[in-house]
Amino acid sequence: MFSWPYESSLFMLDIVEAGMFAEFPDLKIIIHHAGGMVPHYRERVRTIMEKHDEKYFKCFYTDTALYGNTPGLMSAFDFYGADHMMFGTDAPLGAPVNSNGDTFNTILAVEKMNISDDDKEKIFYRNAVDLFGKLI
Repeated sequence: MFSWPYESSLFMLDIVEAGMFAEFPDLKIIIHHAGGMVPHYRERVRTIMEKHDEKYFKCFYTDTALYGNTPGLMSAFDFYGADHMMFGTDAPLGAPVNSNGDTFNTILAVEKMNISDDDKEKIFYRNAVDLFGKLI
């Protein structure tokens, strides 16, 4: 339950400390669970990261797989911005859209975010279309 977001955060730190985004500014990495611990520890990241600017953590793209946690999504939104968030369900763990499971709760959580409809559209599909369209 906690190890996956923690280990993802360590992976992100390794990428930033290795200078991967500085060396490859067009690199695209999608991290799950709304960026792990990073958005929630943004002030710690900001104050400790002297060698590697916190801006490199903002280069990651993240998903919304927080099982219906709107405040957690808002934390990720405040850190990454609308342009670096994409809808994700944690499938196959998330339940189908037509049930009261995790996918349905994730949809509701995004809908409840206090952000513009345009930003919700980016999160629900436009960012993925834009990002993956560039890779085809």
